[in-house]
Amino acid sequence: MNTISGLNELATLFQWVKSTISSLGTQWNGTENDNLQGDVLQLQSDLKCLGDTLQAVYILIDRAEWRIHDQCVADLLPKVKEAVYDAEDLLDEFTWHAHKVSVEVPCHSTSSVH
Repeated sequence: MNTISGLNELATLFQWVKSTISSLGTQWNGTENDNLQGDVLQLQSDLKCLGDTLQAVYILIDRAEWRIHDQCVADLLPKVKEAVYDAEDLLDEFTWHAHKVSVEVPCHSTSSVH
């Protein structure tokens, strides 16, 4: 997965979520709305941090592969790669949800006009 484009798609999802929460704010009390907004902002921040960390780990893996002859590196590298694959899978899942929302939202907005 291209982490940068995935994060850009996630940013679009979070913009939609924030605007939706704001529009639903009249149905919730202020505390519920504030809590949900805070949770969304925290998730957005955490995913951005994960993407930034992945970029650094890609560099680390590249450098470690040059030192694969070192037994300690040879033992740890597969574990690091597995952690990266798990993180990429997580970002892929959020990206999939971002695509799903972008496809479903226009349908809901046009159906509510009728």
